[in-house]
Amino acid sequence: MTDPVDPVELLRKLIRCESITPQQAGALDLLQEILSSAGFATERMPSGEVDNLWALCGEKPHLIFAGHVDVVPPGDLSQWQSPPFEPSLRGGFLYGRGAADMKSGVAAMTAAAVRAAKENRANGLALLFTSDEEGPAKEGTAHVVRVLKERGIKAQRCIVGEPTCENEFGDAIKIARRGSLSASITVAGKQAHAAYPHRGENPVPAFISALNELCETFGINEKAPADNGNAAGKNKTPEFPPRTFQIVKLQSGVAENVIPPFARATINFRYPPGDSTQTIIAETEKALQKTAAGKYKCEWRNTAVPFSTDPSAPLVKALRETIMEVAKPKTPPRASAGGGASDGRFLREICKELAEFGVMNEGIHEPNERVRPQDVAMLAEIYHQITRRFLPPTSG
Repeated sequence: MTDPVDPVELLRKLIRCESITPQQAGALDLLQEILSSAGFATERMPSGEVDNLWALCGEKPHLIFAGHVDVVPPGDLSQWQSPPFEPSLRGGFLYGRGAADMKSGVAAMTAAAVRAAKENRANGLALLFTSDEEGPAKEGTAHVVRVLKERGIKAQRCIVGEPTCENEFGDAIKIARRGSLSASITVAGKQAHAAYPHRGENPVPAFISALNELCETFGINEKAPADNGNAAGKNKTPEFPPRTFQIVKLQSGVAENVIPPFARATINFRYPPGDSTQTIIAETEKALQKTAAGKYKCEWRNTAVPFSTDPSAPLVKALRETIMEVAKPKTPPRASAGGGASDGRFLREICKELAEFGVMNEGIHEPNERVRPQDVAMLAEIYHQITRRFLPPTSG
């Protein structure tokens, strides 16, 4: 049996792993060694360039801890006050890429799992760690869930260790996420020399009209024009943000003396469960027909399906109570459905109850990402107390 794990020291070791998606850079190796020594049966589940780790104590999972070790690139190094992959403690914060998103959650979960194993209270505890959450997210948790479904493996509960807190540690639990629906819109033209416009057809005017119509129809800012199916009573939680629309990518042009053959935009909708993808598609197609009929092609991708856990579910209730006992936030943790997509959308397929809880969601993906060491220690204690609530003691 391995010695107890200090979550902050483990976090330091994980930060030193330059695990930019899809590389695990030794992070999963370290975690596998720790969990194997604690008595967990560990299995690597690679897929393509991605590596994944599945660890289980006992015959089947009842509670899953899930997270990712991959991080986004550090970006402009001149904006970092210390090397991004060298943990640095200053001013009461531990700095480094992945400190908050989400090597802190992974370290805390691992420490809690080892402690539960030492107390003979880990039977039914599983951990799923991936190196493909910040990237395409096709060969990471999604792959492991596919394998587990093929094996007929499901679990009652799952906690994802994403950073969730907003103003103080312990003030928010995510119990739901909106869906994500994207489309590539291409308006066709005819390429020609810019000096001979009569020989070509510039797609840009129709393209601009189409984008303006979409902005008028859906609203481009967070201030959505309508509730879009998010009324209380349609969803189990009323805290879903309304549907939003964004233009996220533009593409056109060959050279400064060439009429472009096409103009393309990628658009994205985030939508709550009460909304309808069919309605969104129909409204989009109507706007495009109005401004670019016969000139456009639209390709749709539904990359995340919305999900929610009942706020009264035992897991959510236990998390709230434990957070209040350990972290003592000024106000009870609120149930949140904000933010972007997470691996919860895959895990929800095999878990009846799912919640996300982690450290402060501040500075993630930015230079000088940071976390409070005391928050990491409290997070590990909260996860450990959750194991005590849901996993019965075993003899040994």
